[in-house]
Amino acid sequence: KEFMELLKIDLYDEEIFAFTPLGDLIRLPSGSTTVDFAFQVHTQVGMHCMGAKINHLVVPLNTKIKNGDIVEILTSKNQNPSIGWQKFVITTKARNEINRFIRKETDEHSIKLGEEVLIKTMRRMKSSSLITDFKNSFARFGYADTESMLKGIGTGVLTVRDMFKKLKPKEDELAIADTDFKPSFYNFKRGEIV
Repeated sequence: KEFMELLKIDLYDEEIFAFTPLGDLIRLPSGSTTVDFAFQVHTQVGMHCMGAKINHLVVPLNTKIKNGDIVEILTSKNQNPSIGWQKFVITTKARNEINRFIRKETDEHSIKLGEEVLIKTMRRMKSSSLITDFKNSFARFGYADTESMLKGIGTGVLTVRDMFKKLKPKEDELAIADTDFKPSFYNFKRGEIV
């Protein structure tokens, strides 16, 4: 107990020291939250943290840790980082891991959306037989692979109209204009085009 009380004295204004329930000492920048603590313990603990206890009391994830606190992180395999965590984490490790996860998730959604846009547009143009040809033409548009090209379509960087102009230049421009489909916004929470 004496040792714990001594640690509560601010030795450095810019650093705090907290403990895991097993007594391991974790050093963090001042102002760190329970999510920062979780990522400092281990990346996978941070990736799956769903709650926290400070000194045996359940607290929100954005709670700031004080010197000498005992912090327990509650995890779940089904939990993943939230974009909202970026508002309150302060450590570089936590911020980078959250950004990496969100970027990966966004890329996956963009690829899925790009494929959906390509298929729906080609069906409207009654050119479903050309879908495979269009997917395999990624190099002609400067992409390394099909997924990169689909991501470009999903984010609006590349349109099916642009692809059609380059791959089938003799087609009627009016037919393309009437059927081209470009989403304006993808709602990730609802998983649909708005």
